[in-house]
Amino acid sequence: MFDKYYCTFFSDSIGGYLLEEMRDNAYCGAGKMMALSPDGKIYPCVRYKDYSLNCHQERVVGTLQDGIDMDLVRPFMVAAVRYQDDDECARCPIAQGCPQCQGFSYDAADTSTNFQRAKYICNMQKARVQVNEYLRKNAAHYNPLGFLWIKFQLSLHISAMV
Repeated sequence: MFDKYYCTFFSDSIGGYLLEEMRDNAYCGAGKMMALSPDGKIYPCVRYKDYSLNCHQERVVGTLQDGIDMDLVRPFMVAAVRYQDDDECARCPIAQGCPQCQGFSYDAADTSTNFQRAKYICNMQKARVQVNEYLRKNAAHYNPLGFLWIKFQLSLHISAMV
């Protein structure tokens, strides 16, 4: 079931400092998973469509008629963590697994850039890491099968919902 359903509360990869070799990765799919509007506009991601934004104009990278302008897509392709994170993020002790949505960063930025990281997700990342640590620490205490049992129960619950 875990190949089909995933819950980050049980991930081994959240929390901890971001390793240097991870800083060249882009954890967001913007620019790679395009979105298409009914009127034929192409967006780097659905988060750049007007209904997903509060502060900035929608960002179009092409149309069905004219195709995709790769010069407009290029900034998304080079948007590695290293270029998005400020010093606070680079030194964060729970940066691993922190959500990095370029669309949210674009909308929260002072200017129309993807390279000013949105910070409102910080409290949610702290909560995710705390829940993960709590479940790992206490699973064996409540059940001899421990953490695997909780994972199995969650997957049954998710399967029943789908």
